[in-house]
Order: sequence, then C-alpha cells, then structure tokens
Amino acid sequence: MRPTKHKRGGASPGPGHISSSFSDAAQIGQTTIGEVVFQPGVRSRWHAHLGGQAITVTRGCGWTRRERGPIVCICRGDTAYVPTGIKRWHGATSTKGMPRLSVTETIGRKTDTWFDPATDAQFLESEVSAKYCYALRFQA
Repeated sequence: MRPTKHKRGGASPGPGHISSSFSDAAQIGQTTIGEVVFQPGVRSRWHAHLGGQAITVTRGCGWTRRERGPIVCICRGDTAYVPTGIKRWHGATSTKGMPRLSVTETIGRKTDTWFDPATDAQFLESEVSAKYCYALRFQA
C-alpha cells in the first residue's frame, strides 16, 4: 500500500486538516483506509458516502452528527459507523485536536459527496455538549 498525502477540501474553518489515504484495491478490496487529523475547531463539511464508513478516534475527542440526529461525542478508542448515503459531519472540539482512522466502502472509484459546511451554530451546539461529554468520559 502506498500512502498519499493531500489537503482535503472538506474542512472548515481554521487550519485545514491533512489526510493520509492508504488505498490499493487489489490488496484491500472495495475500501479506502485513511487517517485524518482535525486540528482544534476544525470540522468537515456535511457529506455522505456512497458506501458505509467507520471512523475510529485515535486521540482526543470530537463530534459526529447525522442529519436530523443528535450530536454524538466520540473519544479515543470509539468507533462510529454511518451507513450508506447518510448525510453527516464530524470534527474536533474547539480545544483539542482529533486524529481518526476511517474505513470507507467504495463504489467504483468514488467514495463521497460533499455538501455545505457545518455551520458555526451547529458546531457551537456541539460545544455546549462538551462539559457533559467530558464529565461522562473523564470522571474520576
């Protein structure tokens, strides 16, 4: 497998995130495996994948939200799966970065469709949930 580094156009606002994508269809079938590091305050645009996607957080905490769904806190070791065609966004909290690995099913050579940015209001709604999330995750 060959790593390819590229800047993704799906991040907003703040510094972009860097993705290292590892894909070799002959070795890993109909999937793309990638690592994305979201810097603090950075989140993806709303998007949907033509196949399902599983993301596993490797450090820190962040958010994921499906369209018309609740905000979900995801932290190191958590895996979130979103089925085919479901619109969602994900990203880091305002204070901590969130590196994550993803396994995405591919349909042909295309894996995703990008939509509008997740708004500041949608992100701030996540941040309001931060204290609750951290209290659950890190209570002594």
